[in-house]
Amino acid sequence: MFGHLENPVHLALRPQFHRTDQKLHVHVFTCLLGYLLARTVFLQAQQVHAPYASRESLVDALAGVRRVTVARAASGKGCMPW
Repeated sequence: MFGHLENPVHLALRPQFHRTDQKLHVHVFTCLLGYLLARTVFLQAQQVHAPYASRESLVDALAGVRRVTVARAASGKGCMPW
């Protein structure tokens, strides 16, 4: 299970360039969150019979997705000045 965290391309746990224990803990926590997210998406893809043989192939396919939605308030308090 944790062998995927050592993959330098997908969900890499290393290298760690942090000097405090707290930053190392946060780094490992975010890596595990990424692993769990990838695992969940892969399991959902398997349920709908998507043609991905592994998590890595699914992550590679999803790497090409580029979409951004910017929501702005029409007016009122807290409106950003851009």
